[in-house]
Amino acid sequence: MLCRFLDIQAFQSISTSYFYLKINPAVFLIIAGIILLFLQYLVLKYKKTVLKTTEKEESEALLALTEKLKNCRGNYQALIEQSFDAIYVLDYSGKFIDANSRLCKMTGYTRDELLTRNITDLIDPGQLKTDPFVPYNSKYDEGIIKERRLIRKNGEVFDVEISAKKLTENRLLVIAEDITRRKQLEIELHEAELKFHPLAE
Repeated sequence: MLCRFLDIQAFQSISTSYFYLKINPAVFLIIAGIILLFLQYLVLKYKKTVLKTTEKEESEALLALTEKLKNCRGNYQALIEQSFDAIYVLDYSGKFIDANSRLCKMTGYTRDELLTRNITDLIDPGQLKTDPFVPYNSKYDEGIIKERRLIRKNGEVFDVEISAKKLTENRLLVIAEDITRRKQLEIELHEAELKFHPLAE
């Protein structure tokens, strides 16, 4: 639109100059050439200005998006850290990608130590033989819930109930609840039932 307007203006300027000045055609062509070069300069300058404005707007939009992503990540990290349960992320082979402070407290390992380990390093070897860790399969798409016996850094064994679900490609999100106390109560309740069952008969 601007270029078309400028072309019309140029034509009008050239025509007006020729009509009023009644100059030699050669001189007229020189003047016309100068006017056209000047108009081309104005068009180029306009395009550069628009381009700079567009680049500035895109840069500002990118910065705003980056800031939003940082805020989202901050909220995500805060939510993970404040959880009463252990939350961690594994790749499909079982290697730790991320872990919250609750898992660190639960296992006795620091976050950096966990990130160098595989989940199989924390699972009771006896349970691994009967219920091995299975790399990703379609069950993770819907989510799975099961019990695991984990080993703390000091060698102590404890029970957890895990909920695992596919998070993204090659990422599994796992939430683990320490159920050691619940398991102990179940054992005590079972023993009590065995003890008093004969009396009830």
